[in-house]
Order: sequence, then structure tokens, then C-alpha cells
Amino acid sequence: MVLRKQEILAYCAAGVAFHMIASAFNFYYVKVFINHYHIEETWFQIAQTFHMIWTSISNPLFAYIQDGSKLKISRTRRESILYCGPLFAFSFIVPWFPWGDSSWLVGLHLIITFFLWDTMFTFIGLAVSSLFTEISRDTEDRIKLTRYAQMASILGGPSVMLLEFSSDSLHNFKAFQITSVCVAVCACSLFYYSGLNAHTEYDVKKLEKYELSKNSRVNVNKETYTNQFVIILVTTFVSRYSYYYVIRSAFVYIVFAGFVMLHIGQDHPWCLMVFLLADNCASGATFSLFNMPLADIADDNKSKYNRKQPISSTVFGISALLSKPALSLSPMVTVSILNHYGYSELKNNTVEASHELKHAMFLLICLYPIAIGLVQLIAWSFFDIKQKTVQINVL
Repeated sequence: MVLRKQEILAYCAAGVAFHMIASAFNFYYVKVFINHYHIEETWFQIAQTFHMIWTSISNPLFAYIQDGSKLKISRTRRESILYCGPLFAFSFIVPWFPWGDSSWLVGLHLIITFFLWDTMFTFIGLAVSSLFTEISRDTEDRIKLTRYAQMASILGGPSVMLLEFSSDSLHNFKAFQITSVCVAVCACSLFYYSGLNAHTEYDVKKLEKYELSKNSRVNVNKETYTNQFVIILVTTFVSRYSYYYVIRSAFVYIVFAGFVMLHIGQDHPWCLMVFLLADNCASGATFSLFNMPLADIADDNKSKYNRKQPISSTVFGISALLSKPALSLSPMVTVSILNHYGYSELKNNTVEASHELKHAMFLLICLYPIAIGLVQLIAWSFFDIKQKTVQINVL
């Protein structure tokens, strides 16, 4: 299937909508529930635990539904986005409207928020990721898609900036609520456009098969700017050196930069700011490239087992199953460590952060990327690329 502008634009629209609400949700939900709703740490940990359990269930479940089910909402990737995109946008605004002041009600609010958000995040995320795999099997087309998607994501990046500016960093919570609804409406419109136009060759084949089957029955019955700019530049190196070496180099840099910052110390704020910006760019750009190896794994599986179409949702679902628990574990561990050093007392605005708390924050900033980068570097070494950007074998 020749990659057309319509498919590129539709894929980019879904990516912009997804990035628009996902970045805002991840940036604000901890701040809102801890600093604005004053959720108790016990309820916060309980909600995060339920989140991890549901994540372990939802990823394989929705992967199976999208790859093997004949439900109308999952018959094609396009229809998954068309019908569930508005629900994803709705799940984004659920946490920003409080249910009450009692501790158990705030805790229940966070649990329901996680359930709705992760359900739609997983379903739409798998559909959008699978769309990347199935729009084109050509490596150069996929590099082009990655480049255009990151250029388009620049439009979705300002959602956090817009919410910060309109709400004065959550001091005007009413304005934050109104702006979040506007962001959700924009995302919903983009998902709708993508759902109407994001066709793939498998999409067309499925629809033709469905229509034939349907007609025969009728006779009887009837998924910050810097990250995007970096990845746009990085795609040039991907074409030349393959994504394997680019991703490995990024992991090496993340670990090295963490050790350098740890050696410099916390008394140099400008160095810390540059480190945070560079680390965010490297990790964000690397994450954006992971669609390519996962797409190659799906293609390799299709060829190896002679499937009619790649099991893209299953591949991306397994990947998410292994990586998404970090979204719950990271804030759980971070909040627990910081509260041990008196972070919870800062909510009253009556005390200043102690030296021990500041030092703990600095160590977390440096040690997190070092530890995670080492794990990623070791895991990535088990991939064996036999041909540049084309074939991949998983050991």
C-alpha cells in the first residue's frame, strides 16, 4: 500500500490528540490529588496498586480484543479510534472535577480515574501504535511517519503550557477545569478525523471481508517541544545507522549524564536544569523510536507464522504490560521517599524544604536515570539486528 498524505495526516492527528491529553494527565494527576485534593498517602498507594493490577489485565485483554475479536469497535484500527477516541477524551476530564472532601471519596475518585483512564489509554494506545505498523511495511515510510508524527506532536505539546498559563499553576482551579474541557474537545475532534481517514491495507481487506460476510447474512438475517525537535533530527541518523545503534547510544548517554550530574552536585542549578532538559529529550526521543522495533517484531512474527496480518496489538500490548507498571511504581516510590524526608509537611505552606529533602530530591533526579538506563541498556543488548533497520530477532 502506497503511503498517502491522507494516511499520514490521519495518523498524525491521532498522535497529536493522544499526546495532548496524555502529557497533561501525567503532568497533573499527582499534583491535583496530592496538593489540591489532599489525598492521604495510604489511599494514594492503594489506588496505584489497583492501577498496576488493572494494567496487567487490560493490556493482554485489549490486545486480544483488537487482534482477534469481531466486535464493531475493534474490527479495524480506524474504527477503534473512531468509536473509543471520544471516551478517551472523556476519561481525561474525570479527575479534574472533585467528588467530595472525605478521604475515602477522594481515594475512590482516584481509583475510578485510573480505571477509566488506563482502559481508554490502553485501548487507544494499542490502536494508534498498531496503525503505525500497518499503514506501511517499508522502513523508510516508517521513518517518515515517525518524523511527521513528531512534527505534529509539537502542536499537542502546549497543552500543559496552556493549562499552566490559564490556571496560574493550579491557583485558579476553575480556569484549569474549563481549559481541560477545551483540550478534551480538541482531542476528541482529532480522534474523530483520524477514525474516519486512517485506512491501512489490512483495514480495507477486513472491511471487504466483513461486507461480503454481512451481505450473505442479510439474505437470511442482517491507541514540551524539545522531544519532538530532537526526534526529527534523530530520524536522519536512523536512516543511516539503524534505530538499534541510535537507541543504544541514547541509553549510554542517559547513564553517563546521570553519573556526571551526580559528580557535579546539587549546588549548580543551571547544570541541573540543562541535565533535566537533555535527559528528558534523550528519553523522549528514544521512546518515540520504539514503535519501529516493535513494528519489525510484528512483521517478523507475521512472516514466521504466515499470518494474514500482523498481531500488532498483541506485540504492543506485551510491551506495555512490561513497561506500564512503572507509571504506578515511580510515583509510589517517589512520594514514599519524599514524604519520609518531610515533603508532606510542605502542603501547608508553613515550612520550608529541609536540606535533607532537597538532597533526597537531587539523588532521585540523578539515580533514577542511571538505574533505569542501565536496565534498558542490558535489556536492549538482547536484540540482534541482522540487517540495518529491516530484520530483527528477539533472543
